[in-house]
Amino acid sequence: FQLDVRAAGGFDQPLIIQVHDWDADGRHDKIGRVRMNLRDLLFGSFRYPIIGDGGRSFGGFQIDKFIPIPSLPTPPPPALAYQLHVSGCKIKKTDVVRKPDPFFNVFVQANPNTAALRVKVYRSEVIKTESNPTFLPFVVRVDDVKGLDTPFQLEMFDWDKDVSARGRRSRWGRGR
Repeated sequence: FQLDVRAAGGFDQPLIIQVHDWDADGRHDKIGRVRMNLRDLLFGSFRYPIIGDGGRSFGGFQIDKFIPIPSLPTPPPPALAYQLHVSGCKIKKTDVVRKPDPFFNVFVQANPNTAALRVKVYRSEVIKTESNPTFLPFVVRVDDVKGLDTPFQLEMFDWDKDVSARGRRSRWGRGR
């Protein structure tokens, strides 16, 4: 892989590499981390200890080659908006007799100068009686979510006609 020295903060900034154990179930357990800086790599290959959360060593990590590249091409500017494609998988029903009727909302953190904690920037359509929904693509403007590095939250709900009038819906979960 290529690493731009400027993106890493320079030769003397700490560079932390997390080492994980790959698992087929997707958990990918963290083994530990390696702490180094790029300047150390200029002096040749060296084995760094993999240190676990408890401070215990879990072996070594070594970069065998460190090849300077005179210059990297300038990356293109980020897009002003992105189209998102969202789907659900094996959504459990919340009603005893009916399949789920999923929909989702997208929220961003509100401006600190306002009373609201978060602002809804998108609400999907409701897909009736579907455990594996594929929602219509939608566009998120970078300005609406306060930039590329700002987390936004997606919450999925089960629409229910009976409780919607009272404003309550079953929330399955949320992600950032």
